[in-house]
This record gives sequence, C-alpha cells and structure tokens, in this order.
Amino acid sequence: MIRRAGAAVTLVAAIGLLAGCASAPTAPQAVGRQAEPAGLTAPKPSTPADTGTPAPAPAPGPGGAADTTPQPGGPSDLPQGLSAAVQRDLGISPQHYLDQAQTAATASNILPALEKSGVKAADVWIDDTTIRVHTTSATQERAVSALGADPTAATPPTAPEVSTSFSSYDNLDNGQGWYLELNADYISICSTGFNGYRSGAKALVTAGHCLLANDPVPADPVTAYRYNQTKPNQDATAAGLPIGNLDSTSFQFGGGRDAGIIPVTGGAQTPRPLTSTWNGSTLPVRGTITATNGASICKSGRTTGWTCGKVVAVNETVTVDDTKTVNSVVTTMCMYHGDSGGAAMIGNYAVGINSAGSWSSVACKDKGAFSTVFPMQGAPDSVMSAHPDWEPAVQLDAPTVATSAGAAGSAAVTGKLTNATTADSVSVSVDGTPIGTAPVAANGTWSVPATSVTAGMHLVTAVSRYGANSASATTTAAVQVGSVSSRRLSGLDRYATAAAVSQAGFPDSSTPVKTVYIASGENFPDALVAGPAAAAEGGPVLLTKPTTLPTVIGTEVQRLNPGKVIIVGGTGAVSAGVEKSLRTLLPDATVERRQGADRYATARAVVAGAYTGTPIANLYIATGQDFPDSLSASAAGAFNGSPVLTIPGNANTLDATTKAFIQSLHPAAISVVGGTGVVTAPIYTQLAGLVTGSAANLHRYSGPDRFSTSQAVAQAAFPAGSGGTVLLASGLNYPDALVGSALAGALHQPMLITLPTCVANATALTMGGWKTTAITLLGGAGSVSDAVAGMKRC
Repeated sequence: MIRRAGAAVTLVAAIGLLAGCASAPTAPQAVGRQAEPAGLTAPKPSTPADTGTPAPAPAPGPGGAADTTPQPGGPSDLPQGLSAAVQRDLGISPQHYLDQAQTAATASNILPALEKSGVKAADVWIDDTTIRVHTTSATQERAVSALGADPTAATPPTAPEVSTSFSSYDNLDNGQGWYLELNADYISICSTGFNGYRSGAKALVTAGHCLLANDPVPADPVTAYRYNQTKPNQDATAAGLPIGNLDSTSFQFGGGRDAGIIPVTGGAQTPRPLTSTWNGSTLPVRGTITATNGASICKSGRTTGWTCGKVVAVNETVTVDDTKTVNSVVTTMCMYHGDSGGAAMIGNYAVGINSAGSWSSVACKDKGAFSTVFPMQGAPDSVMSAHPDWEPAVQLDAPTVATSAGAAGSAAVTGKLTNATTADSVSVSVDGTPIGTAPVAANGTWSVPATSVTAGMHLVTAVSRYGANSASATTTAAVQVGSVSSRRLSGLDRYATAAAVSQAGFPDSSTPVKTVYIASGENFPDALVAGPAAAAEGGPVLLTKPTTLPTVIGTEVQRLNPGKVIIVGGTGAVSAGVEKSLRTLLPDATVERRQGADRYATARAVVAGAYTGTPIANLYIATGQDFPDSLSASAAGAFNGSPVLTIPGNANTLDATTKAFIQSLHPAAISVVGGTGVVTAPIYTQLAGLVTGSAANLHRYSGPDRFSTSQAVAQAAFPAGSGGTVLLASGLNYPDALVGSALAGALHQPMLITLPTCVANATALTMGGWKTTAITLLGGAGSVSDAVAGMKRC
C-alpha cells in the first residue's frame, strides 16, 4: 500500500524491470522459457539478429548539426500513437495538449525566478493553459505578474490520497525496449529513457532498479541488448544487437534516486534525440523541464506504449517496497511492467524516466491508479543531479536572428529560439569571428553584445546549443549595425535617370569619354549586352526613344563629347532619325550601328565589336527572352571585363551560328546565368565542349528566384571587400538596371537587383558578406522605394 504523510508516499513494490527472479515477488519482471509468478512471460530471443525498427541516423556530435526530423508543428504533426493517447487518456485534442505543454514549459522556465521571489515550487500549478501561483505578499504578486503568470491567494489543488499497491516496472530511440541476461534462460527487460552524452561519449539513462532490483544483481560485465519489437507489449522478434555494457557503478535505486547509465558502444546502435511512437514516427526531445502540478504528461514504454495523464504531485518522497525511497513526480498515466526506465514527456520536453506505479495490467483500466517518474532535473534528487556528467541529446531549432543590431558601439545581435528552454544558449559569429554565447530567456529571446562591430551590413551566423553536445543547424543572416548611407540617381523618367547615372559614372565634363552606347529604352534585349561592352570601351549606356532622341540624352551626349557613338540594334529599335540627331550633335564623332537580323545576332555583333582581339577570360551566357538573369550577368560582366552573350536559352540545342561564334571567342571559362528553365541542360552540356581547356571551367549560377540568382552571380563575380558601396536597381523592371550595369564597370562597384519596396533576403545576405556601408539607388521611388533606402527587409 502507499501511505501518504505530508509529502511522503510509501509504495509497497517498485514497478521494476522484466527480470527473471521467481523468488523475489517485488523484483523486476521475469521473462524466460518458463512462466514466472512475478512477471510477464516471453521466449528469450535465440538468434543474434536485429530485425526490429531500423537503426536511427547518428545523433549530432559536439558542435554538429541537430537531427533534421521536423518538430510537431501542430496537431496534424503529432505522432499518431501519442495523438491517440492524448485523446484517449486526457480527453482533449492534440492541439490543446500542445498548448498545455507549452504552458508547462513556460512554467518550468520561470520557476527559478519565482523561487527567487520566495515562491515554492509546490505553490505553482497549471490550470489548463494558465500558470497559477499562490502568493503571500504584494512583492510576490508583482514578480508573478511580471513573469506572465497569474498570482492568486488560492492554494494549489490537493493531490488525491494514494492508497494502493504498487509494482516496479521496466524496459534505441527513447522509450524502446532493452534487456540484460540473468542466466541462460531468463532476461530482464526495461525501456530506454533518454539518449544523451556522458563526458562527450554516447550514453543513455534508464531506471536504476532495472539493474538493482534483480535478485541477485547480475555481476559485471552486464551487457544491455536491444529488445526488438515493432509495437508495445510485443514479444521480441529476434535477439537484439548489444547496446553496451551497463556502468553498474552509476546505477542507484533508493536514497532518493532511481537512475543508471548505459554507455552506447554497440556499433549498430545510433541513438537520437527522439522518442519512439511505435508507428514509425518519432517525437523530438527539445529540452528538459521541471514538472508542474496540473500539467498533462505522457510517457513511452515498451509494454504500454504511449499513455497520458496529469501531474498530481512533484518532489514527492516515494518509498518503494518499504525500503527504497525515490524522489518522484506522481502522475495518473498508466504504466506497467517493462515500462520502467522509459521516457516521460510534456509535449516535446523530457520530464523524467518511468519509475513505479500501481497499475494491475496492460489494459490500464484501474480506477485511482497512479505512477511515478524520477525527474530529469531539479531538487532534491533528479537524473541530472545524480549524474552531473551526463546530459540528454536534444534536437534544437535553428535560431532566428533580428535584421537590425542597433547603433554601432552599443549593438547587440538578438533573436528568438522556438521550442526553447532556459538551458539552451545561442552562439554568434559576425563576419566569421565568434563574438559570444548568450543564454536563452524564458520567453525564447536571446541577445549577444556586438559593441565592437562597425556600422554597416554584416554576415552573422548563429547556432543554438544545449550543453556541450547538442547543436542546431546554423542560421545565416544579414544584420545591419547602425545606418547604411544611401544616395539616389534618378530623373523624371528613364531617360533622365540614364543621364543621371552617366553623370555619376563620368562626372568630369572636361575629359571626353571614349565611347557612348545608345540603346532603345523601350525594350531590353539590345541594352542587355550593351552594358559590359560600354564598360569595356570606357563609356556609359544611354537610352533613347525609338524615333526621337530625348533632349536630356542629347544634352548628356554633348557633355560627354565621345569620340565614338555606337547605336545598338537596327532601325526598328533605334531609328535613322535618332542616328541623324546624334551625328548633328556630335559632328566630330564616329557614329556606327551594331545590329543583326534578330536580338541574338545583334548580341553577337556587339560582343564581336567590343572584344575583338581581347582574350576572353570568362563569357557570360544568359537568356535573351527575359531580363532578370541577364541584368545580373551584365553588371558582373561590366565589373570584371567579361562579355555577355544572350541566346535562345529554352532551345534544346545551340544553333550552329552561336556555337561557331562562341568557339571564335576562345573563352577560358563560361558562366551560365539562370537555371534549366532559362538555359536548358542540353545547351549547358554543349557549352562544356566550347570552353578552352578544361570543362571544369563551365559553371551555372542560379537560384530559386531572380534575387537568389543575382546573389549567386554576384558572389562569384565580385571579390570580398568590393561591395563597400553597392548599386541597387529594381529586379522587376529593366531600364534603370540596364544603364546601371555600365556604371558598375565605371565605378568598379557591384550591382544587385532588389524588389521595389524591400530588400530581398538573398540581396541582403550578399551585402552582409561584403560588409556594405553605402548603397546607390538607381531610379526614382517608384522603381526603388525609400523603404529600400532604409534597408527594409522583405
């Protein structure tokens, strides 16, 4: 019987292991070839094969990425076995359970702060999704309210009187079966608790009585084997592979504790931070929390699988078999022989390991039955206080990072970590240099000082960590410190903007430029290839109307006073009338036209004219059917002196003329801009044979959208440190970016495309990598808004 006196509970029998000791009625459950009065019967596996659940993927090592299994994001993502247990045992929906679990996690996170204000853990309880706290002073009320809990004069609900007989229960994802051999005929079965690390080495924790409740206790070495089963309470399908030898010195049963450690040394065992759900899916362990009265709690075990109940008492001193005392969380969830040592969880958080209970069968039909859990953390006794060199394996979300860090000199990189506990931390590096690690607050926020980081854009990496061995995937973010200065080059229309861009690139009116390119401002194909060509010949690109030369362009042409004017395209693009106007304005200049039968022939004519006799270190290939990718290629080509050749990229093969032309250029490298949707795979394959030397010098730069493609091109074309000042042009329209590509060559500054109203993440990441401190916007606010000037993120 359990006799309750204050905080003390007496259990006549522990819920022990599946053990083979017929003479000990309170010993672990017996499993063997012959039935034993004290336990379940099952044949001992006879062949050393592992035919159960496939071995999980390796857990993350120190500093490594966490397992990539996604967290349950909502009720539909909750594993089926656990979802069924929640609805069956708790009578609530899976979503309600997740809401309650988050409340319990919050209660655990704020408990240390509550205790500092004088509140006792026993005076904190959960009422559905509200944290109630019994307070005795106005100071406590203020502290409780500040932490988001509900202060009340009411006292916690009284835990029910427990007067019933208990038995000890036992059982490599968490919660799966394992066994040790007692002799040639019998084995003792328990459940795995939580996978983790001891001093960096893989090790799992289970119940201490899984070893010590056997009579006699097996002598060292004692090997733990995996108990292969595909559903709860199933006889083993085959003998399991060894997990490792028990560290018998770590096993404790009594004196407040019920835990032990099994080093995982079996080569075929790969522990993960996941709890088995017996239907092929798993539940990630996000951290450890302290149980709170009233919380909904669930457990996994090899006998009864997933069961759920309520926490009715915490830090109860439970006496087992009138001799062993164990600090316990008392719950109403069903637990039976073989479940011992298994994983008890609230939501995604580890709470403790299955220890004892009063349930009479796997049917879980007893009225007023209880079970106990040895807690993972907290005083007076817990798994982690008993084994301070052991820590659980935890699956962590990657942290989010705020895009602004504040003013230079007082900056801090900040963010939030979902599914976090206060035991988690976030490590941050700026531009590749570690700057610090910060703990995660109870609300999931974190902050790392960055007072030495200068103003501008920076590339930040952040990793969330639990202990020394569990880490998340890395978050990479562009973070702004202080302000990024900006200027705008624009006019009343695209032609005035082109003139303003030309003036910025060639401000000295006293020195004539060598060449000016003139292209239609009403369509993009001809001007796409003109930008790099103009940069190669030392001049800007100016736009014109098809039939008339805008006054602002005529004025700018005269200011530049070029020795040569090159009109791109036939008279359908730039009329003879415009050509005549240019000759009139510049009587001493040479005016020539580079054109072809179509846009592709014109492109070849422009490249041939600008790069004849010039070694082509790199040739950009882009589609001539749309402008976004070609804009990025034009800016890169202008910057590093490479031509851009537009082709019909959606074709299945290169036409003979284009192929011959590329061969005539003898390019040492070819860079294809855009994915297979704009330049097909067959064309890419053909281009490999046109690279002078090694086909390894053929590259494709692409991304999921035009901004990511722009990022890929820019990162390859512009060296680190070249982007102190960046040109930004709209990626949704072409006129301003067309003339901007030549400016990139003139100023030797990279150009990126952006959305009109915000800076795309890919664009910001590129700028962060360059440590950009200034931006030049090309076009009016209708093309690139003031929000972009303020570096507003999309």
